[in-house]
Amino acid sequence: MTTDAPETTETRFSILNNPSYLYQVYSSYMLEYKNNLNTDEFFNPEVLKKSLNILVRKYYKPVAGWFQAHDNDIDVVYYSDKFNDPPISTQILDIDYKTLSRHVHNNNIDLLIPATPSAAITYEDNDIPMILVKATYLKSNEAVVLGVTYHHSLMDGTAFWTFMANWSALCKQLHEHGDITEFDIPHPPTFEFPNVSHLRNPSKMFEHSEYVLVDADKCVMKFQPGTEKIVVTVLEVSVEQQQTLRQQARNCNVSFTEMLSAVLWKGTNDIRLQLNPEIGSGLS
Repeated sequence: MTTDAPETTETRFSILNNPSYLYQVYSSYMLEYKNNLNTDEFFNPEVLKKSLNILVRKYYKPVAGWFQAHDNDIDVVYYSDKFNDPPISTQILDIDYKTLSRHVHNNNIDLLIPATPSAAITYEDNDIPMILVKATYLKSNEAVVLGVTYHHSLMDGTAFWTFMANWSALCKQLHEHGDITEFDIPHPPTFEFPNVSHLRNPSKMFEHSEYVLVDADKCVMKFQPGTEKIVVTVLEVSVEQQQTLRQQARNCNVSFTEMLSAVLWKGTNDIRLQLNPEIGSGLS
């Protein structure tokens, strides 16, 4: 597939000073589809891959970009006339539908989700993809599970489901009409895709509460359930603290999220042991 660009233009956006990227991790979904009609080529892998490539090249160009760590900087790289198609892998399992459903229910990430670079952008990783897909087929052709992993700075939950609806529409059109060049997507791409102007201004971020910098003192909420008082506030983690946690996560071969959760859990337990708060009629 070719594009209209007359020549190759490479564009790089540094993300070291952009909280939209530094404060985000990879999000993953497992989508299970049962072949109720016993369709012969259920989720044809070639159509699946081709429709995804068309979707990102034509409508979601930033999704085709890659994180690239080098020297003392980390960039998001895009090209005007070519794109790195999202990695999509397939596997066939010789198990029945009930067993597959149990794996989905038990959130078997290792089996059904494509491997990602530990949810951390590091200098040791090069050419990190922003989105990865893993299609799991059954030998019995009873069902297919799509495992999709994407960097959360690309899309929020609503935008992700819009992306999936558009991908589904392109799949259907290719399946029904074969090699076509004109497509109709049911929903406009969100977050101004394929416009990437938001990356040029490090201070401009997607409107997500989890990384909007706020004054914690102004976010205290007090509740009075009976005579007990509960105070909820906002935890702030500086860029320097986050970089330290990322290094610790790499040293321990765990994700940044797991390391942050471990630190919070340890801190909470240390406080509980010091305060020894009353819980009901017993003690903690």
